[in-house]
Amino acid sequence: MTYLTKTPEPVADVCPSAVDIYSLNIRHPHEDTVAWIEETGTEIVVSDCYDVDTAAQEAIAGATECFVVLQYDDRHELCCDILVNGHLFGPEVEYRWRGSEPTWCVGLEYLLLREEFQELAKQPVNWRDPPETALMTMGGSDVTNTTPAAMCAFDGLDLEVDVIIGPGYDNRDQITNVAAEVSCRFNLVENPPDLSARMASSDLAVSGFGTTAYELLAAGTPFVGIPVVDNQKRTARAFKEQRLVKTVTNDDNLEEKVRILTEDSKCRRSLVERYDAIIDGDGGERIFEEIRSNVVGTHQKQ
Repeated sequence: MTYLTKTPEPVADVCPSAVDIYSLNIRHPHEDTVAWIEETGTEIVVSDCYDVDTAAQEAIAGATECFVVLQYDDRHELCCDILVNGHLFGPEVEYRWRGSEPTWCVGLEYLLLREEFQELAKQPVNWRDPPETALMTMGGSDVTNTTPAAMCAFDGLDLEVDVIIGPGYDNRDQITNVAAEVSCRFNLVENPPDLSARMASSDLAVSGFGTTAYELLAAGTPFVGIPVVDNQKRTARAFKEQRLVKTVTNDDNLEEKVRILTEDSKCRRSLVERYDAIIDGDGGERIFEEIRSNVVGTHQKQ
């Protein structure tokens, strides 16, 4: 497996050692991608880059046997063999395509999760009542400085709260000050390697609607959700419509929602049961089977 990228150094920090990394020509990345595919004879290409527009998709699709595109909105007309959108709102997106209609891998059954969360989705939930622990995370960065205000919602609650500080947080001092002022037991944890275990052991959470929202589903942890940036609003709406979350619409009702989730065991239990019913951690396997089927079908036609 090879990862093609214009930013090889950050990719090297997160990729397994078994994955090769190819540094693309910064000025002509799409042309370089096609040339690399043709030179190596690569049969399967997966793209998750919003910069890959329709023209680039068409060129890549013509150079390989199976082209898979991860695209979560309708910004580009598609030209691919398989489209992946594992978001809850995936089936609602009105995609356009050029040429043959792609195979659709849309909705939660095709949700891509990290391995540790795939495993959590198959395990029984660690249920406690009354709750003892909580977790707060806004993702890798807190661009809207939401964490300090959200911490105040736990004031007076008998909980131990892990506050996750991502690598992109620039509000550490504010978070530390709030932890000292608010009547709650806070653990300030920076970029923990055991985030999945912390989620699974938490009785409830406060989170943004990025990747962590889906990871909390897999962990079976009921949460209060805050759409902290515009591109999370669609996810927030879908979660709310499916009754999967207590959604915060303004600062005034955050404390109320946290208190309800803490004190209402029936509400928490209902959310946990809904999570267990809609997510199984097998999204990656289903996508793999679609890719395998596509490649086998192509070979049979040759």
